[in-house]
Amino acid sequence: MSPSRRFKFLFAAVVAAQIVFLIWLAAGRYLILAGGESALLRTVPYDPYHLMMGNYVQLNYTVSEIEFSEHHTDIEDLDQIGHGESVYVVWTKGGKYHEATGLYRNRPVVADDQLLVKARFLWHYDGKVRVEYGIERFYVPDGQGKHIEKPSHTIEVEVKVGKRGDVAIHRVFLDGEELPFS
Repeated sequence: MSPSRRFKFLFAAVVAAQIVFLIWLAAGRYLILAGGESALLRTVPYDPYHLMMGNYVQLNYTVSEIEFSEHHTDIEDLDQIGHGESVYVVWTKGGKYHEATGLYRNRPVVADDQLLVKARFLWHYDGKVRVEYGIERFYVPDGQGKHIEKPSHTIEVEVKVGKRGDVAIHRVFLDGEELPFS
């Protein structure tokens, strides 16, 4: 094979791999949104700005801060879990919203009325654990973030949880009305 043919082949292979990767990313989110189980979460937002990404509302979920209890975990010592390490959080519906009711290092078996969600461990202090799920940002049109973040507003987020514990934002509600989502 001549060098120019080899180059064309390698170039085509790299482009094809990138296209397959993008399709895989999009399909993963689509499958979660199409077939995942719904959960309604309560949030407390604030509105940062990112130079490259624009305006977004940072969503601070109540399920992101967990009261550590030895009864609902397989973790003996929180100091053995590093920042960014994967953990599993059990969500149980308590009234209108889902609440975090368990924290596990290994994938547990959950009841039919519970959801198992993958998260990243951030920190712990005084019996509280902080995790993140990868759904903490909601991008908004320029100038809309300040309106959304007002303390007088109630923000609720409906998420979908996939079978493997992956989670995606499905809908965002401001004072009970759905925000346009793109």
